[in-house]
Amino acid sequence: MSRILPICMAALMFLSCSGPKESIKKFDDVQAMNSQILNYREWIQANEKELNSLESALKPIMKKSLRKDFELHSAISSSMDKMHEAQQYILEKAKTQRKTAALIQREKNIGPDTEIKGTQITYLDDFSAKDSQIRVSLAKYNRNRSDLIKALKKKNKKLVFIADQIRGWKPAILKLQERRKDLKPRLEKLMETAAIEITFDKAGESVELIAEKTEKVDNIGKSLDKIDRFFHSLVSIAKKEAGGNAYVIDIGSEKMKYERRYYNALETYRDHLKSLNTLLPN
Repeated sequence: MSRILPICMAALMFLSCSGPKESIKKFDDVQAMNSQILNYREWIQANEKELNSLESALKPIMKKSLRKDFELHSAISSSMDKMHEAQQYILEKAKTQRKTAALIQREKNIGPDTEIKGTQITYLDDFSAKDSQIRVSLAKYNRNRSDLIKALKKKNKKLVFIADQIRGWKPAILKLQERRKDLKPRLEKLMETAAIEITFDKAGESVELIAEKTEKVDNIGKSLDKIDRFFHSLVSIAKKEAGGNAYVIDIGSEKMKYERRYYNALETYRDHLKSLNTLLPN
């Protein structure tokens, strides 16, 4: 039996390499196990919603392709079936992982390095093996998800997963927000100057000019705050407009309203930052 586990581990490592480039992950303690279980639970919950939304979005295409394009119908069916299988497999393995972690927490005489009764396999090794199996299924899920996108693209259709789309927008948003943050010392300097000028009333024109700049800067700040709130709520806004977590559109068709708002917001944000750069003291 002591020879079986290494062979199984090696096989799982080989399978993992066909998906994510990572070896079998080891867990130091039950807290690390529970953390991984939580990660999978969040993934499962999110993907259940994704699959439900996807089925709804694909329903008209499936109905039409069954009559007019069986090749597309077959490709979609195959990918969806495999995604459901992977989801269910991951759910079952995650449940057994949760039972293992609960057992270790409940029983004082059992720890991660305790051998499972009747075997020479520790609870930790068993948990790690199941974790590798889950990650192989995650890779399978993602491959078929990509195949689904490609199959629709061949038919001039774009499958949009809102979470993926907005995740791709995040770097641009964060970059602008970081630029705004970098202006904070200059903003504080303007506020200090305004306070000094108004307090000591050095010159009427100077006070008026600084007050005017301060008002402009304040208005720009409020506008940027409003855009930041829009960015923060973008996922929920997009899902509400699209009617779910995913949708299908013809390639080249007009962008959704939330997309147009996003690109307009980016441009407005950039313009505001340029204005602040001019208004704020160096």
